[in-house]
Amino acid sequence: MYEHRTFDWLWKDWRKLKTQLVRLCVRHVGLLLNSAGQYDSSRFPRFREEVLADIQGRIDEGDGSGIWRECLGLLAAFDQLQTTLQGVFRKPPKDLLPCQLLGRSLQFFLEDARRELAALETGETPARVKTWERLNRISLRLLNEQQADLSAEERCTEEHFRDIHAWIKAEYAGDYNYPQRLNNIRDFFYIFCSCCRNQSRRDPGSVPDEYALSTGGISSLSDSLFNGDAKEALLKALSQLEAEEMEILNVAFELELGA
Repeated sequence: MYEHRTFDWLWKDWRKLKTQLVRLCVRHVGLLLNSAGQYDSSRFPRFREEVLADIQGRIDEGDGSGIWRECLGLLAAFDQLQTTLQGVFRKPPKDLLPCQLLGRSLQFFLEDARRELAALETGETPARVKTWERLNRISLRLLNEQQADLSAEERCTEEHFRDIHAWIKAEYAGDYNYPQRLNNIRDFFYIFCSCCRNQSRRDPGSVPDEYALSTGGISSLSDSLFNGDAKEALLKALSQLEAEEMEILNVAFELELGA
């Protein structure tokens, strides 16, 4: 059934995997509840065991698409979900059933787990994976608005990168959750977009001379800082630098900060 298709479970086919895994877990929600129908954290180990056994059984029956093997990797830190559920069930909204509360909590848990796996796969950080997701949404939105002939797999063009850059400058200028430089936008595409990676392998000469792949190192650190709790403190410290010192940092790390 699956022999003629290769699935990309962490990216293109992610929604299908997430939906299937959430449905499987929710089927076992009764194991988390006591006789009064209330959440009981002491029951979580049994819930975890049954979920993992259910997944393993599906693998043993034949997992041609690889979906259930991928699910096991996503649940490597499954115990962390227990803490989340304790908070969610402590004061649950009256209009939500236990299965809905579990499903909603799983959505957030699995998104974080996916970013961790994607970071390992690409050698990047979860923060940069999240930045790519923002860029990807903008890219797909622009293609839809422009009714472009390009498909999502054929968008690795300088024109498209410039369109994204212009959109960010218009909507999110100065917001470092989004890359502010064209070179950085291009970098993200060549790191995370399978179309761009395949193009660079097939035709290295098609990659612009000014392209500089920024994996890990100071780029990952600066993205993490600007995405994290250190943003305000860092900006305050940088604002105290002399103009010459600020210019050195701007050139060295492509920060685009004013003196």
